This record gives sequence, C-alpha cells and structure tokens, in this order.
Amino acid sequence: MSSPGGAPRRTQAQRRATTIGALLDAAITSIAEIGYAKTTVVEIVTRAGLSQGALFRHFPTRLDLMIAVAQEVGERQISSFTAEFGTSSAEATPRDMREAVLLVRDLATSDLNIVLRELAFHARIDEALRTRLSPILENYYAQMTLLADGMPELRDLTAARRRTLVLVLIAAFDGEALRKPLAPDPDADTARIDMLMLLAESYGVTPS
Repeated sequence: MSSPGGAPRRTQAQRRATTIGALLDAAITSIAEIGYAKTTVVEIVTRAGLSQGALFRHFPTRLDLMIAVAQEVGERQISSFTAEFGTSSAEATPRDMREAVLLVRDLATSDLNIVLRELAFHARIDEALRTRLSPILENYYAQMTLLADGMPELRDLTAARRRTLVLVLIAAFDGEALRKPLAPDPDADTARIDMLMLLAESYGVTPS
C-alpha cells in the first residue's frame, strides 16, 4: 500500500524502529554533551522531536531508556573495535603496536565511551542503575576480551595477559579522557603512550 504521495507506507515495525532509534540517538547525544543528570525526559524528546507519550510507549521509565542506551552504546563500541581490530587470521600481519594503541585511545575517548563513563559514574550511587547496568558492562568487557584474543598483534600472549593488557589500556585512556578537559597535558599524554608500549613489550608483545 502506498501513501497519497506515492511512496510506500512504512510498516508499524518500521515506525517503531525509527522512533526508538531517534530516542536512543537523542539520549546518547545529550549524555555526551550535557551529562547524565541533565539528560531529562524533556531534553530527550525535545532533541528527538517527539512527545513524552512516544517515549513512554517504548520505555516505561527513564531508567529503561538509559539501560537501552547502554546496550546500544556498547554494541556500537564493539562494532567500532571490530572494524579496526577484527582480523583474526593466523596469517594476518600485526600492525605497528603504537598505531594499535593510538587507535584504542581514539575509540576509548570517543563520545560513545563518554556515555558509558557517565552511566558507570552515576551507577556508583544509583542502586537501580547499577543493578541493571552491571551485566551490560560485564558483557561489554567480555566482548572486548574476545576481540583481543583474535588480534594478531597479541597472538603470542596468554589469554590472561591479553585480558589484563586490554583492561589496562581502557583504564588508562578513560582516566586521560576525564583529566584532559580540566588539566590538559600533551606531554604527559605522549609519555603515557611510551609507558604503555613498554608495558606491552614487557608482557611479551613484539613491537612491529
């Protein structure tokens, strides 16, 4: 069936997906720009160009929407990391390790990761958020570990060392992202990369 203008009418499922997508995008952008606390229902629907009724038809509470945001952000981050580091072939040539570390930094300091950090920060004192966010973050880090297991750059490490190195890199760049707006220090940022390279080499990563 077509609309009066001749274009095919969207199905109910398509309209639902479009609405949910708009709400998630609006919430993600809002959290990245103004933070979790200021990302109210009114702020989200205003950015999405929708009504509060439209939001609550799909997400009974703001918390439900925030958990959907966490799930969506985690999936987008994993997709980004997979696009950069998804080569698991034993014949694949490892890239320059410093380049790989810098790519991890870029992804870890992206707006998407800002959203994950905001949610995790507020989950410290919000039990309901913490209870529902914890399994999502556990799965996120598990997926990151699986990606590391397939990286030719890290193929010579034990599984335990790969996981530890990945978590150390993420923690280092999360800390850098939190500090940079308050006390930027480019020299320290460069030195941090040098230190992380030494750590990787001491763990058994062979520099390219």
